[in-house]
Amino acid sequence: MIFIPLPFVVALLLLILFVVVLRRDEEDEPNRPFLVLILLAALQSVLSGLRWGYEVQAIGVIMPVIAAMVPPLAYAGVSRLVRTSRRPLPVRIALHAVPTALILALMAVWREPIDIALVLIFVGYALAILLLMRPGADALRLAPFEGAVPAYRAIIFTAAALSLSAAVDIFVFLDFTWAHGEHALTLISVSNLAALVILGIAAGAAR
Repeated sequence: MIFIPLPFVVALLLLILFVVVLRRDEEDEPNRPFLVLILLAALQSVLSGLRWGYEVQAIGVIMPVIAAMVPPLAYAGVSRLVRTSRRPLPVRIALHAVPTALILALMAVWREPIDIALVLIFVGYALAILLLMRPGADALRLAPFEGAVPAYRAIIFTAAALSLSAAVDIFVFLDFTWAHGEHALTLISVSNLAALVILGIAAGAAR
């Protein structure tokens, strides 16, 4: 019997979700950051399956870079529902590219702090999203009226997923420090997949 790692199944479900959301938003302008976020979550799931299901070690080199792209995309998607930015598009892209550039730089010169840097990136963006949503559902001025409350809940789930990913990185770091990575595989597989699913569904619900 062919072994198909669970992350591949999750990736397939996320791709189906992407198609559903894309068709749903055909008449309206799509929230592109959220669409890209769903695709990125699917890609992360595939990479996770290759890394932990088939032990493809080379995948571990690019996984931190892909992970660093997730929080900025989540924030950009939320920001589009809350307010119209006055900054030009190239400036916004450059600002949100900083976390990925930081991880790339660390991979080139000093790999030890990459896990800590990812934790700070995820927590920082989660807090930034929560700050945007301080007024509650009323903050979603650019979202359709009937979809404001579901979108608000989805965005809170997005912030929770980012926090969960940060917590997983911390636990894995501590596990390698104290228990030589004995529980790392289980922690990474279960928790990261849960975070990816939450992110994907939240991105699909927020419009």
